[in-house]
Amino acid sequence: MSKRSLSIFAIILLLLFSSLQFVSCGEDSSLKFTLSTDKSGYFVSSIGSFDGSDLVIPSEYRGKPVIGISIEAFYGATNLKSVVIPDSVTRINDYSFAGCTELTSLTLPQNLNYIGNHAFEDCTKLLEHENGVYYIGDWAVWADSTSESSLDPTTVVLREGTVGVNLAAAKSGYGSAPYYQVYLPQSIKNLSNFFSNGSIPLFNRELYYAGTTEEWSQVQLPFLVMGKYTVHCSDGDLSIGN
Repeated sequence: MSKRSLSIFAIILLLLFSSLQFVSCGEDSSLKFTLSTDKSGYFVSSIGSFDGSDLVIPSEYRGKPVIGISIEAFYGATNLKSVVIPDSVTRINDYSFAGCTELTSLTLPQNLNYIGNHAFEDCTKLLEHENGVYYIGDWAVWADSTSESSLDPTTVVLREGTVGVNLAAAKSGYGSAPYYQVYLPQSIKNLSNFFSNGSIPLFNRELYYAGTTEEWSQVQLPFLVMGKYTVHCSDGDLSIGN
């Protein structure tokens, strides 16, 4: 083979390699990202120009970890059928995937510690419904109030295996009938936004927890719990909040 032929062959290989690089990066770069306020990582802020059905969110962007999904980042993205979120993501904000009516498969990150209100609203093909509670993976994200008045509130029992809870008020709007009793399984690990504004209203501010008081001390709570609550554990009661 002549030197000229080798040179042409090398150029073709270089062009082919460059095009493969472009294709592999194209899906990730089509999303839009915003740097977090502390500059520790990036949030996916928008679906950008991505128009495919199966999305794998990258774990890094511009040398920093992707740590969250912004408010309404994928709102109304009816083209999405499958989404894989990397373990680097710890936070999924309000309405992040709301209106993704064709979404049927979602891989949640292992390090997730926050799911915002209405994050999966109207994801009817994705949410699993059981006894008035809607689940996404091992997180409880919604509870329907079946009460006709605030004098006849609903009891919510979360299934064993649930690790995180963000129960928003009934779909009819905030201020609907409060829940009189909420039973939390021993598996609960994260209640970081359970007590926040817009979360489940508790008529008597009492929770029933299947674990012990020592196990409750390991449950992740928000920095500030508004109001005072009594937690009935298997070996005694304790108070939280102010």
